[in-house]
Amino acid sequence: MEACGCTDQGRVRLSNQDAFFVDAEAGICILSDGMGGACCGEVASAVAVDSLRELLLPLQRAADAAAILPAADLPRPCGSSTYTCLAGPDAQPLQDAFLQANVRVHAESLRQPRCRGMGATASVVLLHRGHWLAANVGDSPIYLFRDRCVVPMHTTHSLEAELLRTGEPVDPEDMARARHLLTRAMGVERQVTADHCQMPARAGDIVCLCSDGLSNKVTPEEIMAICLNFPLRMACENLIMLANARGGEDNVTVIVCRLGMVQDDQKRGVIPFIGRVLRRLVGVSSGAALSLRQATAGPLCRSGARIHG
Repeated sequence: MEACGCTDQGRVRLSNQDAFFVDAEAGICILSDGMGGACCGEVASAVAVDSLRELLLPLQRAADAAAILPAADLPRPCGSSTYTCLAGPDAQPLQDAFLQANVRVHAESLRQPRCRGMGATASVVLLHRGHWLAANVGDSPIYLFRDRCVVPMHTTHSLEAELLRTGEPVDPEDMARARHLLTRAMGVERQVTADHCQMPARAGDIVCLCSDGLSNKVTPEEIMAICLNFPLRMACENLIMLANARGGEDNVTVIVCRLGMVQDDQKRGVIPFIGRVLRRLVGVSSGAALSLRQATAGPLCRSGARIHG
């Protein structure tokens, strides 16, 4: 698996409350978004990422020697045509990791008076025994791109999503207010339940995790198009550039991982062309790709490293 993650402050926020961790060798990606720009959001996201990393890395390394899980051994689908609910031995360690990470974030919020009520989203993808395992709390999405189709591997825990799932008519103004209200977050309460899914992995799969600073500005289909046509780091930087060009009101973090190598000789002609189209779309010159950020350093990116930002 190849993987790269980038984070950027955006054009409006005074700090970056997102955090991420990427370890391509261990097959693990983690992303967290501090809740709603609230006080200590950067603390909540950092504790969530550090805790999940500490808890899940041993699980992944122990699984390296384990046999590939046959597709026939997957649990029965849970009403979804796209993914399978987790069950059996692979499910519980992942759920336990979220529970323990939530306890740590909650305890930190009680330990520091200024951090009372803090919270964060958390999204995790593991390449585990030949399968993608995904779990999330909050509204940071996880997408699988396969056969040029977008397959969501997350459940959005926002009031807006809950209202949409009811199918009842809702006033547009109420819906707009509900968009940013989370129904689940790490650390707000003593316990939290993550939603999970599992799919057999295939060569050529691309998985993307992102904060809502990206998903609120760029459609899943646009994200897929950029991920399909650029090397991983360029894809991450271009997605951040596009979100910032469309307003950049929030922090923007994206992780892209790919299973199997891309045929570079097939991409040499299309990448410069797509790059020119993208730059025209966002209205910036080729030299401005990294200058849209308030800070001068550009996005913080890490490729397959055991580092979070």
